[in-house]
Amino acid sequence: MLFLNCKSYFSNRHTPRLLNAKSSVCSSVSRAHLKLRKAPPEYGLYNPLQKASYTAVLFVLAPFVVLTGVALSPGVDAIAHPITWILGGRQFARLWHFSGMILLIGFFLIHVFQVATQGVVNQLRSMITGWYCPEEYQTIPAKLE
Repeated sequence: MLFLNCKSYFSNRHTPRLLNAKSSVCSSVSRAHLKLRKAPPEYGLYNPLQKASYTAVLFVLAPFVVLTGVALSPGVDAIAHPITWILGGRQFARLWHFSGMILLIGFFLIHVFQVATQGVVNQLRSMITGWYCPEEYQTIPAKLE
């Protein structure tokens, strides 16, 4: 299941766009969001802050959670003890694992909140089909008489 999930992330067309985020641009976008402006600066499909956070979750946080989960396994601990030793023992590996999981759950809940506030039907349609329908085209046409 994890392999299929990773394959789907790397095979879609959005992954290359996520990998080129610049830190100076990220700071300007984060300042715009912290000032709670209605319209943040335009940057295309993904702004640099999104690129940095998605890249960090996909390539740092998720593999770290998997690595700490592996270190918690007694069978793997017997074979690859250095992983557990690097993480500070099984107790600290458990602490790192649950901290990473809390961050992943927070990332997930933020996205569920964003989908709920931006229109569930249109957002789910765009997630499944890849097509986003702007609000002006979502009105129901009047009945023909």
